[in-house]
Amino acid sequence: MILFINITDACSACFEQRTVFTQQVLAKALNQMVDQTPLPLLFMRTVIQAIDAFPALVDFVMEILSKLVTRQVWRMPKLWVGFLKCVYQTQPRSFHVLLQLPPQQLEGALNRHANLRGPLASYANQPTIKSTLSRRYDNAKNEIMSLKSLFYCPFLASGRLAKEKIIPSLVRSDYSRNSNTKHGGFL
Repeated sequence: MILFINITDACSACFEQRTVFTQQVLAKALNQMVDQTPLPLLFMRTVIQAIDAFPALVDFVMEILSKLVTRQVWRMPKLWVGFLKCVYQTQPRSFHVLLQLPPQQLEGALNRHANLRGPLASYANQPTIKSTLSRRYDNAKNEIMSLKSLFYCPFLASGRLAKEKIIPSLVRSDYSRNSNTKHGGFL
């Protein structure tokens, strides 16, 4: 039986040999691994190491993370932890991937990494992103109601719960941006 420590040491040794294990070689390997069933247990560790070694791979890794959302990575607890770590390390690039998660998994991710809420809320409040989210959830009113509770902003004035939602346009069609409010125009 091969111990995980031996595998991680071997992977680390590979990442040190950048003339052999180039960015292109790693991308090809990751692309093949993401399609394996089951996913390798140390897959997310390898993805994170790849980004650390080759930061230019971040856009490619966003595609990998999107594939993992499609494969319901949250159902694989050890990989889910690595997924969330990778999303956290690659923010704000990973925000579009986070918004692909079903509401319950997004809530879990935001509970685990609470400091993502503010930056993700700012990202989601951009007009182009907001309109994309609105179209995405027009046919899923139940998901919208779940989403509305996810984006509570504790840094806003207390007692204004209805106005403290980050994506109010998903909940109320009469949302209008108030330019006099602080914190990026959130109502």
